[in-house]
Amino acid sequence: MKKSLTLIILILACSLTIKGQENTLVKKDSLYPYILPIWGQKVMDRGIDQLRPFGLNLNYTYNSMDLYISEFSLGIGDDPNSSLNQALEQYVNLETLNFKNVSASTNGINLRADMFLFPFLNVYGLYASNKGNTTVGLQPEWYNEDGDLLLSLPAFGSSVDFDANTLGIGTTLFYGVNDYFISSDINYSESTSDLLDDPVKLFVGSMRVGTQVHFKNPKRKLAVYVGGMFRNFVEAKGNKGNIKLNEVFPELGSNVFPAIAQRTEANNVEIQANNLAIDALDPNAPGYTQKVGVLEAQNEVLIKKNEGLSELDTAMQEIVSSEVNYEIKKELINKWSVQFGFNFQINHSWMFRGEYGHVTGNTFLLTGLQYRFGF
Repeated sequence: MKKSLTLIILILACSLTIKGQENTLVKKDSLYPYILPIWGQKVMDRGIDQLRPFGLNLNYTYNSMDLYISEFSLGIGDDPNSSLNQALEQYVNLETLNFKNVSASTNGINLRADMFLFPFLNVYGLYASNKGNTTVGLQPEWYNEDGDLLLSLPAFGSSVDFDANTLGIGTTLFYGVNDYFISSDINYSESTSDLLDDPVKLFVGSMRVGTQVHFKNPKRKLAVYVGGMFRNFVEAKGNKGNIKLNEVFPELGSNVFPAIAQRTEANNVEIQANNLAIDALDPNAPGYTQKVGVLEAQNEVLIKKNEGLSELDTAMQEIVSSEVNYEIKKELINKWSVQFGFNFQINHSWMFRGEYGHVTGNTFLLTGLQYRFGF
């Protein structure tokens, strides 16, 4: 699941602006100096302080998400009915792998360019380069056709690193009264990775409310806010890629084959013990036929289990070393998080911001520098 989850790259950028302050950029009744936003002159005439229309943002972001696998399938080649694909379908699937926990994290730099089309509407595009890691915990179990447990492995994990690039677009709406404001943001992004054939598509929506603190220097302002963020994968059918199972799950083979040998030997020992118990019974003793029947029935079950283990061993020997195509669909366990943040305006050109979001199984951190300009 190369990760697919790979990944997974989540970036939110939201510009903050405050309305209702005396304009320190231009004098009232003068001409608005920039081509944007539309209605910029009207805002200036009302004495409202607005940010310069264009911005460049350089941010560092960190994301950590707990996931669950809702769909998982493997295949080799183009023939779904081949013996190897039939073995894959039977022995390596969502149920047999028994995923216990899946988490993905990414961190990296993103560059965002934005502009105010209207005083209350900002649009932006973003690019991000991230490094990520996907960790998977599993405890494989196999059953035969009668529902008898053939083999249960100890829980183990796998960790895969990946690089990803992200492109996205978004828009932010603002409204402010005096020193209080509310903003809502939506963005859509697609992340590509060498581990996946298709991009990971993500939707993010958020809303924030906050207030602004003033300093003696009129150019400096601090906005603090709290809000909520929703994010979710867009793919309806999940992601596709190709992997070698012994590279993604290096402990799979090293756990399976010794466990098969040990389980087969234990079954043989139990079969021999049952045969010795049958030989030791007195044919003339009461209940002899019933006791023999129970022991022979136990042996039949054990023999079937050994046959199943033999089939599992043969199939896994070939499967584990093969490169397989996979299709996987993952879901965020928690799609919502609570956000806390600030935006510190150093002067009319430079700003520094930070934001932290958290809920159980979902952590988000952003910090960065913003440069604003106009023409």
